[in-house]
Amino acid sequence: MRILERQRFPVDLQLRPRLLDSAVKLMERVPELPAVIDHLAKPDWGQSPVRWQEAIRRLAEYPNVMCKLSGMVPESRVRWDAEAWKPYVTYVLDVFGPDRVMYGSDWPVCLWSADYDRVYESLAGLLPAGPEDSRWTGLWGENAARFYGLR
Repeated sequence: MRILERQRFPVDLQLRPRLLDSAVKLMERVPELPAVIDHLAKPDWGQSPVRWQEAIRRLAEYPNVMCKLSGMVPESRVRWDAEAWKPYVTYVLDVFGPDRVMYGSDWPVCLWSADYDRVYESLAGLLPAGPEDSRWTGLWGENAARFYGLR
């Protein structure tokens, strides 16, 4: 990881809540590593988010760490409700700010439970002041392009 840090090579962190403390320890060791937390670290929807929030806040203290708003459609093929995402999405937007979050459709996995448009619209509906608010322009692609060095 130190080699990746020196090269400024971006890494995706596939996490579950139980691994968030390990991610914090990783960032303590390689604080300049460009990292993105995928799928909001798959919080336990409907459970108390206190421990998840604390670890996410600690990771957000590193300016090179971003969070990907993706994977919120459950991987199981059951019914889901975007309102359950709201406290998590709101928290991530608050602690990371508009320049350090990115959208990920989780396509084609999202198709198990919803089509692409429904996933997009569900997240867009949770943004403060709506998706047209200029603060969120980067979320839909510019932030990811900057993070991954895409043109």
